[in-house]
Parts: sequence; C-alpha cells; structure tokens
Amino acid sequence: MIALKLILNLFFLVFFTISFIPFLISADGQNNYQRNDILDIINEMKDDEKYLDAQVNIGEINLRADVAVTELQKQKGLSIKESLEENEAMLFVFQIPYKQSFWMKDMKFPIDIIWVNENDKIVHIESSLQPCSTWTLFCTSYHPPHEALYVLETVSGFTNNYDIKEGDEVYFTLIRHNVTQTD
Repeated sequence: MIALKLILNLFFLVFFTISFIPFLISADGQNNYQRNDILDIINEMKDDEKYLDAQVNIGEINLRADVAVTELQKQKGLSIKESLEENEAMLFVFQIPYKQSFWMKDMKFPIDIIWVNENDKIVHIESSLQPCSTWTLFCTSYHPPHEALYVLETVSGFTNNYDIKEGDEVYFTLIRHNVTQTD
C-alpha cells in the first residue's frame, strides 16, 4: 500500500514537473520587462530563490500574485502557505495552452482555481476546493474542459464573492523579480 502511494506520488511529481514549464509575459503585452529579459530571469533562478511577483487584474479587482518559476516552486504551489488573503493569489504561466490539471495535495486551506486561455478569457473555474491529505491514497485532479495558458489560484470563495465567471478577462503584469519568499 505504501509502495503504491509512493509510486503514485512520484508519477504526479513527474507529471507536474513536465507540465509546469513556464514562460512569463504579461497577457496584455504590457509587462514591465521584455519577454527575453523575463526568460533570462526564469532560466537563471535556482530552487532556493524568491518568487516572482505579478499584478493580476480581473475587471476592477486587483490581486498581488506570487509567480511560481522554479520547478520546486511549481510543484509546491500554494502548499507553502498557511493561509491566503483575499487580495493574494498564485499565478502559473505555461508555455503552450493545455488542459492543465491541478490537485490539492498537501494544501492547508481551500482555494478557488481559475483557468485562463491565451485570449485572456476565463475558460473554467473550480470553487472552494478542499485540501487533500498527504495520507490520502488518491487526490482528485481538477482540469478545465478547454485549454488554458494561465492558472490562477485564489482564496476560497473569491470567484463567488466577486461574481467572477467564465468569459471574464484577466490581465497579468510582472511587477518585480526580487520578492521575499512567502512562508
């Protein structure tokens, strides 16, 4: 039983490592850095370095998002945090549109997950997803019915509280690259 769990965890670790090969550029093309500069920053980062920081706009709503860049950051996602504020998020940017799959393994609190396509439109939302214990043999995977280029994780209830829905536009801007790592 333990061996099966270890094999499954290894499978998901490899899957997420392969799936999370990002490049970072603003969805609206108006980022603070040029694309090549951002790719250089990402390529030079080590697993123990800080998260990138982005401004996320959904209509009139503004969020500050940690952008997971290194493989270790992407694998851990929000599981590194004990909680999340209403105006905080984590942003994942992918190299190509795909039906990106996420799970709640090792999470300490519920979240909403928002998938956004290459045209800056929300294509799917999963709300109030509950954590999956490390002792659980299988964690549910969540994925959109349509391809997405970006995934935004927010505090649970965010999409309902702000009436966020499929078709809404989302914009990202990298605001700095030397951010203090969060707890």
